[in-house]
Amino acid sequence: MKSTALILTLIFTAGIACSQTDTTIFRFVDEMPIFKDSIGLEAFHSYLNQNVDLSDIQENLISGKLIVQFCIDSNGYTTDIKIIKSLRDDFDNAVVNTIKNSPQWIPGKKNGIPVKMLYIMPMDFDFQ
Repeated sequence: MKSTALILTLIFTAGIACSQTDTTIFRFVDEMPIFKDSIGLEAFHSYLNQNVDLSDIQENLISGKLIVQFCIDSNGYTTDIKIIKSLRDDFDNAVVNTIKNSPQWIPGKKNGIPVKMLYIMPMDFDFQ
């Protein structure tokens, strides 16, 4: 049986955020979004590791990197999920579905107001 490892690296896009009612893009926010009352993103990494479902492609696994972009909106929901660098359609779809079904976050804030925050996340799949 192959050993699987999903290595996640999260790149904050220098705190880029845009408000829900405005297209203004901020370089920094005062408060970052929080996943499941967790400081940092360890809980989100754990969520992805446990929930990215690759069971349909177990016979045809490949190692490599994909890059996904998504937003946490001002209500704490994941939106605007987009694959920036594809690994393969089935991997891409598994990641998009997992992020789409993510539990609600506590949204980031700028000047005390919840805002929409953009994340870019490289994901390394290693099946050696």
